[in-house]
Amino acid sequence: MNILRKDQVSLAPASLDPKLIHFLQDLRNNPLVAHQLINRSCISAEYKIEDWIKHKTRDPLRESLLVINLTSNEEGDDPVGYVTYLIEDQITRVASLGLCVGTQYRGQGIGSKAIELLLNYLSNVLCVSKFTFTSLTSIP
Repeated sequence: MNILRKDQVSLAPASLDPKLIHFLQDLRNNPLVAHQLINRSCISAEYKIEDWIKHKTRDPLRESLLVINLTSNEEGDDPVGYVTYLIEDQITRVASLGLCVGTQYRGQGIGSKAIELLLNYLSNVLCVSKFTFTSLTSIP
């Protein structure tokens, strides 16, 4: 179920669907992507991806993991990355954001659309008032 959509990009809550788990596992096990996420490459087993999804989606009023889908064909949505948020302070409503887009989908504006969707959702639905985002200089 997509909760947000802009053009052909949508965001949906992460699930334990085997296809999605495999996609996220491949994405996080990619050394180029892992470097940009955690500065070290390591192999994430399927059960670790499942635990990560469960942890990030247990309290969507505080934090969540949303899959970036690209709707470009009749067969449905194709996952191309994910966004995360963590509302760090419930009083001041400050949230940190995360973004990961597969290497083959970069430079197409997908990440920008996904962040725009996420910012609108956090502002309008969860009443977040301030955002922080950290990026490595090696990200194009």
